[in-house]
Amino acid sequence: MKTTSIKYLLFFLLVSFVFIGSVSATTCPIYETVKSRILTASDLSSCGCGELELLRNEVYARHGRVFNRKDLQSFFEKHSWYQRGVPDKTGTAGQNRFEQKNVVKILNTEKTRACKKGSSKSKGTYSAKSAEDKEILEVALQYVDANSADIKYKLKILKKLDKWALVDVIPLQELDPHMVILEKVGGFWKAREMGTLLVEWEEKVPELFK
Repeated sequence: MKTTSIKYLLFFLLVSFVFIGSVSATTCPIYETVKSRILTASDLSSCGCGELELLRNEVYARHGRVFNRKDLQSFFEKHSWYQRGVPDKTGTAGQNRFEQKNVVKILNTEKTRACKKGSSKSKGTYSAKSAEDKEILEVALQYVDANSADIKYKLKILKKLDKWALVDVIPLQELDPHMVILEKVGGFWKAREMGTLLVEWEEKVPELFK
């Protein structure tokens, strides 16, 4: 009996480890991770060029950098936490040791992949009614840009629950519309999947699709 129980316990731990590993490997890191530990190659493996550029520049934006590029300045000014020029215009003052090392690591990853400058320029647009809607749509915007072709599109929130959100991706060309499902984890919204049909998620979160 004890042997059987131990086998089940070991199996459960193995499955849990594989599941957790697969989830972390498919999600690009957020700023909270960048400022708290050294990133690994595995951490950055799921990031697209646009996501890498935004993640690297967010470190500077969090410390007040005033960007020469209008697209970056416009992007970060939309965030409530951005304070232009505080504590300094370069965004280097106040960075901790993790941030300093990680911006170099992210930049080297961009160079290794031959990412082009301006990869984070989005073709997507949206209109947000609240600060939380803006956060949801910004996360969806980054996810769509990293996982779709270079086309123009609009985003619209179809439904929002406490921990889930469904966003409609409307291409401005003759292409099928897609949807992005997002989950709120640890106070931050994360995109989980994009597709024309999200059958698996309809089963997991049926109330989101009603």
